[in-house]
Amino acid sequence: MADNISPKFVLKALGATGEVFSSMDWSAHPMGPLDSWPVALQISLNTLFHSQHPMFIWWGPELFQFYNDAYLPSFGIGKHPRAMGQRGAECWPEIWPVIKPQIDVVMFDGGSTWQEDQLIPIYRNGQLEDVFWTYGYSPIYNIDGSIGGTLVVCMETTQRKKLESGAATVLMQVERERTLLKTLFANTPIPIAMLEGPDHRFTYANSCYADYFFNTENYVGKSVEELLPSAVTQGFTALLDRVFKTGEKFVGNETLFEVTNDGISRSLYLNFIYQAVRDARGKIIGILAVISDVTELVQSRKQIEISNHEITLAKDEAEKANNLKSSFLANMSHEIRTPLGAIIGFTNLMKDSDDEQERQDYAKIVDRNGHALTQLIDDILDLSKVEAGRLAIEHVEFSLYNAVEEIISLFSETAKSKGVKLTCKIDADTPRKVKSDPTRVRQILVNLIGNAIKFTDNGSVELSVQPLREMNKGPQLRFSVQDTGIGMTLEQTQKLFIPFTQVDNSTTRKFGGTGLGLALSRKLAQALGGDVRISKFEPNVGCTFEATISFEESVPVKKTPLSNSNASTYMTLQNAKVLLVEDSEDNRFLILRILKRNGIVADVAVNGKEAVDKALSQNYDLILMDMQMPILDGYSATAQLRERDYKRPIVALTAHAMIEERKRILAVGCDAHLTKPIDSQLLLQIIAQYCHN
Repeated sequence: MADNISPKFVLKALGATGEVFSSMDWSAHPMGPLDSWPVALQISLNTLFHSQHPMFIWWGPELFQFYNDAYLPSFGIGKHPRAMGQRGAECWPEIWPVIKPQIDVVMFDGGSTWQEDQLIPIYRNGQLEDVFWTYGYSPIYNIDGSIGGTLVVCMETTQRKKLESGAATVLMQVERERTLLKTLFANTPIPIAMLEGPDHRFTYANSCYADYFFNTENYVGKSVEELLPSAVTQGFTALLDRVFKTGEKFVGNETLFEVTNDGISRSLYLNFIYQAVRDARGKIIGILAVISDVTELVQSRKQIEISNHEITLAKDEAEKANNLKSSFLANMSHEIRTPLGAIIGFTNLMKDSDDEQERQDYAKIVDRNGHALTQLIDDILDLSKVEAGRLAIEHVEFSLYNAVEEIISLFSETAKSKGVKLTCKIDADTPRKVKSDPTRVRQILVNLIGNAIKFTDNGSVELSVQPLREMNKGPQLRFSVQDTGIGMTLEQTQKLFIPFTQVDNSTTRKFGGTGLGLALSRKLAQALGGDVRISKFEPNVGCTFEATISFEESVPVKKTPLSNSNASTYMTLQNAKVLLVEDSEDNRFLILRILKRNGIVADVAVNGKEAVDKALSQNYDLILMDMQMPILDGYSATAQLRERDYKRPIVALTAHAMIEERKRILAVGCDAHLTKPIDSQLLLQIIAQYCHN
């Protein structure tokens, strides 16, 4: 890809030719718009328009020409300004057979030509004139090393030839021409040097060359080896030797050269030409060295290559992530449809069955799969909250022993059905009550123990709990879950904690799962100040997973006896009057059945506006308020009631399970919060609590 410099930089051209160049519509020209021109051409044009010496350029296969003010006298009258951008063959038909072969040497062979006092008859000022020229043709190289055009530095020597009869005049003219050429080289923004003899001694170097490679005016007569010792070690003098011996031009592209000037070392990327110089008899007497610094261009290209590589890596990562998510969604579809299919299927069987025992069995299956589906959805929501950094952590007191006992009890039947011995050991120093997030602790342990039982047949699973006291850390608890199941390989453990990823597909098909459990457990443990890791693993032997969490010990409190909750609830609920606000017909039917079975008198509203009207006109003990409803939602209805000084308890019913949602519900004036699907026992306990109060 060719970088381009700003067109505005080129259009600062001076003189009449610069004005002509700037006024042309290059977008309509075969060359195309300026910003599409190669860097090498634009730099060369800048040099041309700012030079005080006759110069012109032929560019591209069609040899479009450009020239400066100093060249205008050579045109005479008639060719300018139409010659700007014109094809060379169209502008110079009278001399094209003479100069075209010389141009071809440059364009196709990369050679440089030098002609002195070349007779080239041209049409100017209305007639054919014999004109003598001294000129040099040099290639202009593109960034990629290809030849894009020809730079011509010229001087008309007609007058000198006419005065050739006078020796003194001739010598003066020659000296003047040499001086002018030296001046031209001196002002050219390209490093140029002339070397003489087999030991390559400097006879001339322009200031640009000296600034790059040595800071001294006493260079004449000194060899490359003396002034640039690094050129010897880096192989450049060997190239000079070859050019001087064979006469073959050498072109180097983007060659790295380490140079030290004024004690400062630099690494430069150079394009350079070594061209043999011959005397009148054809003998090689020296070498012309023309150099171009392309360091910035090379570095820019490398940066682009690095950027492209990074883009490719990012694209690969994105594709990998998309593939993982696609695989996850396919697996998720299976995981959702499995319990959903059981729920729908056994519900239909319940409708068709007259056997009460069968109906009870079917109901248990529906209930089990409903809870499994709810747990799956909760896991997905929790992981999304963790990834978004929106997971809210509670810090409350709870009984660690009771929590562990509940979890062991939860899995006891499952373990027994698989022939797995499920045991628990709690270290004697473990505090009975701690402050942490009990919901998240249970979630972690349920995942770890559930996995252990899932991958173990006719073996054992043991949960161990012990406190840790590590330096620079507060008190922590370590939960170890050891199983004698199928175990793992080292390669499989690398995928354990990547969301949406299964250890392998065969495990997924045989044992099921979404690939979320361990990833979520680790995120939750980290949110609690700990971590989850696999500490032991061996194929066909088993695994040990460890979860750590930070906690605070609670101050022991005196236990109070618990009352008979079922009896208390039943007595409190008799004849309680409740307003159920719910727009879903199915949910209304379900909740009304629960309420009426327990002696509760229930009234119904299907939107928030109706609820406000009924609550203010009738005497209810409690309102069950759905939050998502048409006309007026539950948030607004609750807020309106509280603004009107409504004092009775309002319990929110919502499908949103996030802590942020609970805070929002309590903020608008609700007294409590129940998530859907509704747990009937919890619903009755909440109603009993607030009706009793």
